[in-house]
Amino acid sequence: MKKSIPQIKFFLMCDKAIVNKAKHDYLGCFDTINTLILPSLAKGFDIIVGFVLGQGEFDFRLKMFDPQGNELPKGMGPEKIKLKDPFETTKVIINVRSMQLKSSGTYWIHLFLDDKPIGKHYFTVNKLEVKSKYTKEEKAKILANKDLISSIRANITCPKCKKESIFELNLDPAASFSEDLLPLPEEDEILCPGCRQYKFDLKDMKANVWFNIGRPKPKGKNL
Repeated sequence: MKKSIPQIKFFLMCDKAIVNKAKHDYLGCFDTINTLILPSLAKGFDIIVGFVLGQGEFDFRLKMFDPQGNELPKGMGPEKIKLKDPFETTKVIINVRSMQLKSSGTYWIHLFLDDKPIGKHYFTVNKLEVKSKYTKEEKAKILANKDLISSIRANITCPKCKKESIFELNLDPAASFSEDLLPLPEEDEILCPGCRQYKFDLKDMKANVWFNIGRPKPKGKNL
């Protein structure tokens, strides 16, 4: 079989690629990752590349670079791909189990066949602003609007003693906490309230809680 370099027909990033004989379904396609915390870990997504107008067997390799130009350790390959019919789209699906995101900006994905560059694509990482300090006037305005979230509960379970702890953030200064509720800590790290041995990192949880304060309540849900 004569060997000829293919062209890239399409490049996609999605939450999940579902493959069956009749068709492929790509769920949650994206080109931007929004995160509340940096550094953070992007978990579980798929990259799909479609090749056409090529023939032969190739070593396919993928390399990723952060906004500073540093190569990320989570590349892929080499992987053997075989192109038979130049007019038939050959799809390659790469599962990325996790990717370290250290900063916001543009991340590049470079594609290689037999160690020769054939194209590159990018995605953007944005760090969302999280407000965790409110004036009395701002709190009063949120509390006065019943359609806005003014209190949120979040739970964690200790992997050591299996105790579940439920925290609540409430903007109402008159709010009281029942015995099974704990106020959201100001510290980012705490010891398990049960065994006092396991240390929790609450940065992600607290960022998610504060990010949703003051936002419209989801219809049909109580927070």
